[in-house]
Amino acid sequence: MQNIKELANSTLNKLQSKAISPILNDQAAPKLQILPHWQATLFRIFTVSYKNLWTDPLCTDQMRKATDQLWFTSLKDFSPNVTLKAAQQIILTSKYPPSIAEFVELARALQHQEKSDNEMVEREKHRLLEKEPNKEIAKKYITQIRENLKSKQ
Repeated sequence: MQNIKELANSTLNKLQSKAISPILNDQAAPKLQILPHWQATLFRIFTVSYKNLWTDPLCTDQMRKATDQLWFTSLKDFSPNVTLKAAQQIILTSKYPPSIAEFVELARALQHQEKSDNEMVEREKHRLLEKEPNKEIAKKYITQIRENLKSKQ
């Protein structure tokens, strides 16, 4: 279990240190945020966690590609960060691999939480800038708030 968590954290760090660009191919929507290597990483995490429950040895390449595309399309609206957090929560709390619906439901909840946290930071930033004439003091408070939010996760 520790190796899975290390793999997930390592992947998250790599993704956060690099710019994520959309895929540009015939079937990709402009909003697509997950790169093929990200999807493969997600599937590797599930394969390591769930072994044969995730991978079906009788599955043909064509069926596997169709399944991959279905997951890929279903997750296109979520950032890699949200997707990784959802994967981490699933593997730590479920004995069985998730369905697409279960995974999307969790990702939506995490995305909503992330959006709420970001909005809270912005509200606090504006409040501090209105209250404190010194921008350095405001930056200090914003940094503290961000650190508090990160420690919650």
